[in-house]
Amino acid sequence: VGGNTPAELAQFFRRSFPGRAADGDKFERIVDEFQLRPADLLQMTEEQCQTTLRENEFPLLVVFTLQRRLREAYLGPHLGPPPGGGAPGG
Repeated sequence: VGGNTPAELAQFFRRSFPGRAADGDKFERIVDEFQLRPADLLQMTEEQCQTTLRENEFPLLVVFTLQRRLREAYLGPHLGPPPGGGAPGG
């Protein structure tokens, strides 16, 4: 997985939903407008992320799977633990 940039987030969406070019274009416009990075979506609660996607009229497949796919791909040493997380038992 690449870096924590708006361009990488837009590319991640296109890789995750290859048959949805129009949704990819819409997502890229939102990412550009707000300069969203992968870490920004990962810091949202699941509800916040889903609400944002629904408000922008993304299909349910995208609404319910984008953040999960992002977590699976990105939560590693370069982004650290999820917000509010940390080492177990700490």
